[in-house]
Amino acid sequence: MHTIEEMTFRRRFCVNPYKKLRLPLGEMSCFKDWLNDRRGDPYPVVRSCEGEETLSESLPDARYRVENRASRPLFKARLLGRHFPYATYDIGLDELEAREPSSGVGMLITPEGLPRLTIAARRTGSGVCVWCAVEGEEKTRALECRRPFEPGTHLIVTCRGRSFDIYLQYGRKPEYAGTFSLPAFSRMIAYDVFSRTTAALFVSLAPGERMQGAAEFYLEGGISHADMKCMRYENGEPFMDRGRLFLTLSARLQAAGFQAVVSWNPSTDDIRMEGAIFFDAGDGLWCSDVATSAVFDRRSGEWYVWACSFSHGHVLCCGKSFADLRYGINVLDVSLMPFEKSEKGKADSLGAEDADGDIDRAIVSDDRLFFAKFGDEDPDLTFDEARGKWLLAICRLVDCGGKGGKYRYFLYESDDPLSGFSYVDHVREGDDTGGSFIRVAGRMYLLCGSGFDQRAQYHLHPIDDLSRCERLKFDYDDGGYRGWGTLIPVPCGRRLKYVMMTFDRHNGSDYNWSYGNIYVFEADMMNER
Repeated sequence: MHTIEEMTFRRRFCVNPYKKLRLPLGEMSCFKDWLNDRRGDPYPVVRSCEGEETLSESLPDARYRVENRASRPLFKARLLGRHFPYATYDIGLDELEAREPSSGVGMLITPEGLPRLTIAARRTGSGVCVWCAVEGEEKTRALECRRPFEPGTHLIVTCRGRSFDIYLQYGRKPEYAGTFSLPAFSRMIAYDVFSRTTAALFVSLAPGERMQGAAEFYLEGGISHADMKCMRYENGEPFMDRGRLFLTLSARLQAAGFQAVVSWNPSTDDIRMEGAIFFDAGDGLWCSDVATSAVFDRRSGEWYVWACSFSHGHVLCCGKSFADLRYGINVLDVSLMPFEKSEKGKADSLGAEDADGDIDRAIVSDDRLFFAKFGDEDPDLTFDEARGKWLLAICRLVDCGGKGGKYRYFLYESDDPLSGFSYVDHVREGDDTGGSFIRVAGRMYLLCGSGFDQRAQYHLHPIDDLSRCERLKFDYDDGGYRGWGTLIPVPCGRRLKYVMMTFDRHNGSDYNWSYGNIYVFEADMMNER
């Protein structure tokens, strides 16, 4: 049996699936002529101009075509479905002859009891203008894009609760145009709000104007990807199905993000979006918390989850689920880690999207205590069969005296996966992140990234003595700093191979947490299973 200290991890590939990971939510399907058949109404009109004149609609070649043959400006909106506050709406435009200030093609978001929101694109003399109008507000917001319209251009709107990121895609890459942030939509991530909100395809045309295109909406994996962690059984073995691993990772949007779930065939670079997990801490908000450790306990048939609740004060939260968290959109009812004491303070920038005003920042009298502390993150959970205990690792910001604050991992154990933990040990050196438990050649380790001021290095701590530390060896590192890596033992015939997925800190926008690119390594030694 080869020990992990003997192995060298060799780079297999790097990839950045920029807005390419998608979970379909709906579309306007134009293969049947539903405009001229009364036996179905798949996309009913939800809003239109009063009067007898109306826009002319047709469905040539499974596309939606609208023309204004009337004598006055007209608009119409057809229902696509229920709005989801993290959805991306994608309107492909084969043709766009809409140039008047009130003209445009885009989205109409209609909440119950809140003002309507319209986001639409029209042509200008030198390019494309994307405008945003909120019902009841006189002023219309606008983003001017100087690149001329081309047939096949896509208007893409990615939602983040109260914020809407706008992209125009002319070729392969969606180009960011700007963001509309609307305080009136501050509670859009609340289930009792978005469950009563509709999304419609909106078309407004002046006389003689026309459009042709298609519309779809989906949940997409963002512009960067980070914090990946393998979804595992209670004993740390990877949860595999038909040769695919399942991982939680942070889908990083233009700003903020959410907890995505992907599957991956570890012999390939085939990474697929499978679902997403959102977190309700009892206030009805579907928050976009991340850094999830998800464990399926085969004995109870439940998933146990620990995550970092940036939306509720940058502390840890936990919950359980009988639904299969690998697939579809799930919400997890979570409890925040108990506080010893707290003080008033501002939410950090990662949690500011969902937090308003001051928050209660958790503080502790002793870092070894199992109470919440502001800054806690990157938990990992496993069941140690040898001890007969659940183990939980917490990345905690500690005061190192004259050296300032550094993140160090603390280890706790309990008879219960979600409560009752007591202190065992902690890491003494480094500046840690992204820790996970890994068993190699019969020995369990805590693997974590370390080091703010240098290229990525990965520390390996034996669970029975966290004061000891080895470093993983690589042929090429991932180019980041304070790296995060998930190391996975993968069955390969009658052997185990060891693959490692990491990310760098290469930002995709000017938002500080909009990193990274995905890297995959594989050890140059295998073990018998």
